[in-house]
Amino acid sequence: MLNPEKTVILPAQDAGCPLADFLTPEMVRDARSAHPGAAVVLYVNSDTAAKAEADIVCTSANAVEVVRSLKEKTILFGPDSNLADYVASRLPEKKIIPLPEGGHCYVHALFSCDDVISAAEKGFTTICHPECPREVRKGADVVASTGGMVKMADIADSWMLLTEKGIGYRLEKLFPDKKFMVREDAVCKDMKKITLDMLEHSLITGEYAVTLPARLMKRARGPIERMMALRQE
Repeated sequence: MLNPEKTVILPAQDAGCPLADFLTPEMVRDARSAHPGAAVVLYVNSDTAAKAEADIVCTSANAVEVVRSLKEKTILFGPDSNLADYVASRLPEKKIIPLPEGGHCYVHALFSCDDVISAAEKGFTTICHPECPREVRKGADVVASTGGMVKMADIADSWMLLTEKGIGYRLEKLFPDKKFMVREDAVCKDMKKITLDMLEHSLITGEYAVTLPARLMKRARGPIERMMALRQE
């Protein structure tokens, strides 16, 4: 959408996002009708057609900033209800309505207070993603996006990472003098669908190029550009 002149390749055509699948454009339109005057904020992990129905999009790192920037007091926020709850906890002056109720990332939904307690008993500092359930966020030492985890890794010597386990490998490479613990079952199956063999095949053949209708891209580009414009204000 932001680079229509470029070729974007997805090596595994079925590597999607179950979180994004929770929300359809029809659901966004229905929610607008039920809550006239509310603003719609959609997480970047949402379907393109759903984005086209939004006022603005956000990332897990800037979700609070994006919602705070809006004049509307009532916000329809989707598709992750845990992230919506996190934003609500940071902005009590806003009424945050999750869209839909119960939308979640199945990986982050795995974590519980037991993970926080176990990590503390072993002397690890816990850092969790805002997509984690409320009780996990409340118990963790730090709540941060994936990028935030990288930025904050230097403030402690040993970490329990309450997010997809793949970030552990990256952090170990960036901070070899620190300890990082993950849950081995915290795996996003879709993220792992793309293999090195698939990547090689795509580089050779150009399969599979992502294509989107021009009209849809134009409508969905607006909410994304509005988010990007906040960084320039």
